[in-house]
Amino acid sequence: MRREAAPTAGDPTLSPDADKAILAEQLRVLYVEGQRLILTGVAAALILVWVLWDHVPQAILLGWLAVFSVYSLARAAMARAWRRRAATDTDHRAWLRRVQWALAIGGGIWAAACFLFYVPGHIEYQLFLVTMLLGAVVSGLVTLAVYLPAYLAFVTPFVAATVIRYGQEGDPLHWGIALAAVVTLFLFINFARFIQNSFVESLRLRMTLAERNRELAERNREVERANLAKSRFLAAASHDLRQPLHALNLFAAQLSDQADPTERVR
Repeated sequence: MRREAAPTAGDPTLSPDADKAILAEQLRVLYVEGQRLILTGVAAALILVWVLWDHVPQAILLGWLAVFSVYSLARAAMARAWRRRAATDTDHRAWLRRVQWALAIGGGIWAAACFLFYVPGHIEYQLFLVTMLLGAVVSGLVTLAVYLPAYLAFVTPFVAATVIRYGQEGDPLHWGIALAAVVTLFLFINFARFIQNSFVESLRLRMTLAERNRELAERNREVERANLAKSRFLAAASHDLRQPLHALNLFAAQLSDQADPTERVR
């Protein structure tokens, strides 16, 4: 749970809702942009079945493809439900748990393919299979790395399955493939962590800028209100000051019209 909280450690200069807004944006990417991962997975599944059609029992291929198709439709339905959720539905953690479970199931389906589609004695098809599986690691990085636990939930099952299945062969070549899968996993975990941190920091900077713009706009409104109040005060004061001055001018004019010096002195 600490890993989930770490990417959204709050900035005290932001509003208390900043972490919730960041999590909402991460969810948007996982649900909406994650549909690209679904389409990529469907294409990869079809290619995998097509290439292995004559080397793996067709019942196994079609059964796995059917399960993967149902999973893809369920993921699409989840994305549709998220887009159509009520505006008052702000239970982001619940939506996050759903997508993480869905991604873990998807990773499990690919892990099953690692065992079901392994063609003994044909290194070319074994390399093709591991290439497709590691391609899923790369494609998942594009959309899932904004939230590291979601990425791990997806890629860990089938990378672990690759290590186990290829390590069972016991020869240096297969051990090398298994170790390469482990190294690739840790490498892409570091990439995913960097992407997540960059994504969160960019959102924080954007929110900080928006907060500063709001403060500046409020200060500008206060200055405008102060200027307006000052203008009203000066107008009133000018009117009040002009009245005695006008009276003095009239009195001085009247004095200048007095021809009798005694009366003028009085």
